[in-house]
Amino acid sequence: GFFRYCVDNEWNIPHFEKMLYDQAMLLWVYSLASKLLKKKEYEFVVQRLISCLESCFEDDGVFYSAIDADTDGKEGETYLWDETELKKRLGNDFAKLKEMYDLTNTFEGKIHLVKKKFCFDDIENKLLVIRKNRKQPITDKKIITSWNCLLGIGFVHAYRCLDEKEYLDKASRIADWIFKDHFVNGKLVHSSINGEQQKECFLEDYSSFLLLLTYLYEEGLDYNDKLKLFRSEINKFKIDNVWYENVDTDFKKVKSGYFDHPIPSSVSMSEMALLRSKILLGEDYEVIDYIEPLNFDFYNLTALISQGEVHVVTSDSKIDWSKLPINVIQVRGTGVSDCFNKKCVMFRNTDELIKSLSHLIFEPL
Repeated sequence: GFFRYCVDNEWNIPHFEKMLYDQAMLLWVYSLASKLLKKKEYEFVVQRLISCLESCFEDDGVFYSAIDADTDGKEGETYLWDETELKKRLGNDFAKLKEMYDLTNTFEGKIHLVKKKFCFDDIENKLLVIRKNRKQPITDKKIITSWNCLLGIGFVHAYRCLDEKEYLDKASRIADWIFKDHFVNGKLVHSSINGEQQKECFLEDYSSFLLLLTYLYEEGLDYNDKLKLFRSEINKFKIDNVWYENVDTDFKKVKSGYFDHPIPSSVSMSEMALLRSKILLGEDYEVIDYIEPLNFDFYNLTALISQGEVHVVTSDSKIDWSKLPINVIQVRGTGVSDCFNKKCVMFRNTDELIKSLSHLIFEPL
């Protein structure tokens, strides 16, 4: 799992808190990178990140919001080591550990292990067992709708890029749980803890849930009714062409921001979800203009799609993702075609279509 951020100029010493939204977005990124850049270490990161989620965050198919940085009031206490303990625990393997890790990075007088190079050895499993037997930091057990939805999308990408069906099942379980437990009296609530729901509704949750539904619907799963329902619901947050974060609540109406940090903004996710739903349902959509880079990059991904920089592949059955590049949206329909840059090319069968796209996957960058 990933810590929240680093506190030194060399990016070696972290703030030891772990947030679910960081795990979600990085699962998304590393999954795509493992396929696009063809690096096994990125695939390894995906697998270990999911292992962390399963052992530290997961509860009944959904995931807690955070794990604290402190243990007994001391930051990083669970994760830090001293050389005497490492030598005692590892014995002859200590020399191998020094080859794998830089042991000079210290925090509060103890060692924070920093890898020198990509490798994996059973030593790490030994240390993990030792670490898990220590007193653990407190877990924030809130279930937050939007963060779980982003994680669900991350699981979909992990499934597509690593071809592990169980990851798609995890994404589907998140969506089903949210609809069952967080869609209360016709309203999608923001969070719950120990079964008690927080009652307010926000665009962040509707937009992320709708976006997750588009990915599950694209996989051929039975989310058609939910997709249409939440697409209708999300439009209630747009008044006179302005997106609002909250409507019909105790709070004063607040305009939703566009700024993408540290997760995509509600506006960015709304625009992406609406655009993807229109493409998947075969509806017309408008071109979206790019805005300032860096601050609005997720929004600009939506603009990129709307301007035709994505392969909209139509076929009567789902094509294996291993045969397609990452910039594809799959649509069910009759015939076989690829619409890229808004130019539609028809093919006699899916094999011909796959052949036309194969250089985008298998040739070196």
